[in-house]
Amino acid sequence: MNCETGPLISVIIPAYNAETTIIRSVRSALNQKINSSIEVIVVDDCSSDGTSEALDGLLQSVRGLKVIHHEGNRGVAAARNSGIAIARGDWLVFLDADDFLGDQYFCEVEPHLKNYNFVATSYTEVRESSFSEKSHKLSGILPLGERQLLTYMENYFWEPYRYTLLIHCWNKFFRRDIIEAHQLRFDERLSQLEDVNFVCSYLYKTRQGIFVDCPQVFHVISKKGGNLSLVSGSGGLGAVSNFLIALDSVRLLKERLLADYGWREKVSFSHFISSMAVIFCLRIARRLRRRPNWILLRQLYYWCSSNDLKGHFALFRYVEGESRYIHFTVQKTISTLMFTSILLSGR
Repeated sequence: MNCETGPLISVIIPAYNAETTIIRSVRSALNQKINSSIEVIVVDDCSSDGTSEALDGLLQSVRGLKVIHHEGNRGVAAARNSGIAIARGDWLVFLDADDFLGDQYFCEVEPHLKNYNFVATSYTEVRESSFSEKSHKLSGILPLGERQLLTYMENYFWEPYRYTLLIHCWNKFFRRDIIEAHQLRFDERLSQLEDVNFVCSYLYKTRQGIFVDCPQVFHVISKKGGNLSLVSGSGGLGAVSNFLIALDSVRLLKERLLADYGWREKVSFSHFISSMAVIFCLRIARRLRRRPNWILLRQLYYWCSSNDLKGHFALFRYVEGESRYIHFTVQKTISTLMFTSILLSGR
């Protein structure tokens, strides 16, 4: 690690039962090739495996590492908040315990930190047998002023599964002074979508940002792990209300941008909510096909019949290609329900 000049970066890593990946994650942050000092804060959220022992070993051999141990399992939002509370960096970066950074990541982003309050980057999705770069439908280096952000949010509302810039916190740089000035924290009521809620709450306070196409955050998706992308939408009864709470910050950010520019909204919040709900239902249906059970069946019914969502569904609009996606979702859900009912009735 090269240090002494430039902004200090704090990397916050929430960890739960991550003994096989946490060392790689920490070392990838500490080994960044930049002229800025780095601190890495790992928050062990009461792991029951060897995560704590792995971190103790690292503390003996590396500099710039801090470790917090939660006495009880409090969730990823609380773990990130614990990291924020002790961070000293001018900039905060979040990294998941099973993900890792390329050596040049901070080096490529660092020149933009002095001119902007927010930096977002592309990333690389790592699956068991493939790598795929994700650029959020953007390319190159693109300032994200209010006008550009509003245009992007219209596209995000239209096709939220394609325009994904706002949905993660781990490929972004946030100024700590802005976070502290407005007491921004992750909402600890949420176990899903807490990151998009935080990102949009942050952008509500400052929208002077930039996108840098630098896919050196390696986001690992494994069926063997507890990656949230595999279980989104399965938070049980009450998940819909938390879903709406989480996405309300998205609504508020767009409303403020529309007011600033006097633009008329092209895509409604109801369309956005409906699209997101369909994505969640599809994820539950996939899990239900892999392992039929009444709990998932009940959750799927709950999402499809929620009174909180029905008013939004009525305003869903036709999108080229998306209707086929939704048709596929409905057909898969119906076949899953039939298959599950037959299977479980024979038990």
